[in-house]
Amino acid sequence: KQLTANLCKERGNDCLKKGDYVGAIEHYNDGLEYRKDIKPLWTNKALAELKIGKFEDAKASASKVLEYCLRAVGGGRGLLAS
Repeated sequence: KQLTANLCKERGNDCLKKGDYVGAIEHYNDGLEYRKDIKPLWTNKALAELKIGKFEDAKASASKVLEYCLRAVGGGRGLLAS
């Protein structure tokens, strides 16, 4: 699953570099079907979504990255308090 998700990420990155943002999103979504915890899939997807004006989708994708980062540091307890 990790390998397939990474291959999808690389295909998405190739599309992103060529300006094929819709194709990039499709590849990142494919990768997310295999592994939802690979942060670059979410961040790159958010970037592609921004490029085509899908701001709410980009916000949702970026939020997923934050969700996984907070999980990685023990639920984020204390990170947002101040």
